[in-house]
Amino acid sequence: MAEGEIERRLAAVVAIDVAGYSRLMGVDEDRTLAALKRHRDATMPIGEKHGGRMVGTAGDGELWEFPSVTEAVQSAIEVQEAMAERNADVPDEEKMLYRIGINLGDVMIDGDDIYGDGINVASRIEGLADPGGICLSRTVRDSIGDRLHINLEDLGDVEVKNIARPVRIFRVLGEGEQASAPARRNGAIRFKSVIAFVIVLALVAGGGLWWWQQKDFMTPVVQPKLSDASPGKPSLAVLPFANLSDDKNQEYFADGMTDDLITDLSKVSGLIVIARNSVFTYKGRAVKVQDVARDLNVTHVLEGSVRRAGGKVRINAQLILASTGAHLWAEKFDRDFQDVFALEDEVTGKIVEALRVKLTPVEKTNLARKPTGNLEAYDLYLRARQAHFERTVEGSRTALALYEQSIAKDPTFAEAFAGIAIAATDVWRFDFDSVLLGPIARLRAFEAAQKAIQLDPVNASAHAVLGLLGMVDGDHEDAMRLARKAVKLAPNDAEARVALATVLTYAGAHEEALEEMETAFRLSPAPPPHFYGFLGSTLFFNRLFDRAATALEKLRALQSPGWPQELAMVYAQLNRLQDARRQVDDILRHVSFANLAYHKILHAHQIRPADLEFRIESLRAAGLPAWPYNFKGDPALRLDADEVREVIFGRALRGGALPDKSPFFEEIQDTGAFARREPSALLTGTMRLSGDMLCQKIPARLLGRENCGYVYRNPKGTAAEHDGFIYVNATAVRYFSHAR
Repeated sequence: MAEGEIERRLAAVVAIDVAGYSRLMGVDEDRTLAALKRHRDATMPIGEKHGGRMVGTAGDGELWEFPSVTEAVQSAIEVQEAMAERNADVPDEEKMLYRIGINLGDVMIDGDDIYGDGINVASRIEGLADPGGICLSRTVRDSIGDRLHINLEDLGDVEVKNIARPVRIFRVLGEGEQASAPARRNGAIRFKSVIAFVIVLALVAGGGLWWWQQKDFMTPVVQPKLSDASPGKPSLAVLPFANLSDDKNQEYFADGMTDDLITDLSKVSGLIVIARNSVFTYKGRAVKVQDVARDLNVTHVLEGSVRRAGGKVRINAQLILASTGAHLWAEKFDRDFQDVFALEDEVTGKIVEALRVKLTPVEKTNLARKPTGNLEAYDLYLRARQAHFERTVEGSRTALALYEQSIAKDPTFAEAFAGIAIAATDVWRFDFDSVLLGPIARLRAFEAAQKAIQLDPVNASAHAVLGLLGMVDGDHEDAMRLARKAVKLAPNDAEARVALATVLTYAGAHEEALEEMETAFRLSPAPPPHFYGFLGSTLFFNRLFDRAATALEKLRALQSPGWPQELAMVYAQLNRLQDARRQVDDILRHVSFANLAYHKILHAHQIRPADLEFRIESLRAAGLPAWPYNFKGDPALRLDADEVREVIFGRALRGGALPDKSPFFEEIQDTGAFARREPSALLTGTMRLSGDMLCQKIPARLLGRENCGYVYRNPKGTAAEHDGFIYVNATAVRYFSHAR
């Protein structure tokens, strides 16, 4: 690794603190500090023996990084065993009991420093451990399997103070200890923080994110005729094939055949093919072809059935001209299961031939490519895709597991890697932490998408995922290149169009973004709800506020609470200030610290300063406060740069953060490197001065972006309350004094 380059990797992170440390310090500070040093000196060799590296301390806390999760767990067990021996003859009131939390997560290595959400989560887990105990994240549990022969108690998805989402925890049981009754799992998907709105805006993977059955969804906001959009092009809806197999569990296979045909036909530039989301609203319903054609604005409809028995597959298919109801052709296709790809190619070829569509040489090559030579891998892939379309926690968990099994059967199966990228992206954007923790999910999505493109350079879904991830990272040129390529590779993929529209919006190409959104609605006349959110955002930046309000209100009706941030901005521009204020109240009800400075940082990847300013001024007009909790500092009490340097750098701070004065302890070096312990997190980062502002950067927070604010003197502060000063930035209002 080159000097100064930051390495990103998965690592086992161990967080340790002392239970009741404040009480011990209050009784006898000198004795407690001496005992802590002795214990650290005694236990440090254990961690080093297992390949661990101590990467930070803060007060009583320790932070270790291990290259092996198995070694991390074994080290923690041995540390607790050593501490039990050391405490054996110590009076109960003087015993120093460690709590240990272990997580496998995404970290960034910068020399001797370590950053990342993997650290934050480990600290949360440590706070849940019993004195003398060890708790693990689900990712650790899954990684160690049965290798260490330890017993674990599943504590379920645990709600942690100040953490917006539950964390799946396992407790290491002592020898002979029995688990208590299983904790009840919380399966509800909770309202996301404001940062989740950014993730939603930033992340859409190809392949269809939600499908819905309600008839109301058939009334889109955008409904031009397909024939108007692409004169001369035939348009087609492939209805879900009926499963005629004796085994009703073969439903996934029938749906898979439908999906494959839609995917293959979507690659043909001379066709317009309706997206999966829209056609699957007809699944299991008795419908007239003419009604379908009218609803979806198509010239042709394909319907059929699939029967799989033993090693044989039969497809019956009929291509129908919508205007007359006449069959252009109706045919039966019989093949051995091992020839299923040839069967799909034959059906696709018949459709293209009947519609008199001329394929380009590239399209011929792409359609002829077999996705995999391993039929077991293909069957697992179909099952995974079926599970993923549920868009639930368990569906995502099942899908990822099946995709992994699929690539284990065939490590060259590009579509399975693309499936992982899409599913992992959903896990991140929907906060399915019991499946994969956010940073791990994002890293998995990125790596899987890269692998898919390495194996199949024309995989559209993987290009769309990488384009959106690049957009959030601020690499707009590459993001647009990738998103445009996704659309070029799959011109009928509505999700790829939405992804491109999103990238274009953040790049300031608003008219083109709106064209892509309108094309997406033409391809998916009965779209999933989130399409209305993206449409509303695109219309907002095109200054089409009435249409934007209609789209966002439809989203809210379909999927509460919708996107209140976007709707507040639109209402403000329409001078519907009471409605705008209600949306702001909705935001603050769920994200109490939301403010203008926060949104400015989250949307910093908006390339045009005027667009970012338009967003922020609209939120200001809607009533969103400038700083967290509507804090308004007195300029006369604000510290200048020299005073901030004296108060902050090279100091240890103790205090409490709003809204409930949640305690924290912070140590800042002269260089600006700092470590902060909160009730449920241990954070590391850097601080610097920018004029009179104090800026902090925590890689695990705010997308790793810099967060600046002011320090004020608090004339009402007391040493006992640790509130002599106030530091306010985009995410917090912290009252503090010097710890010593």
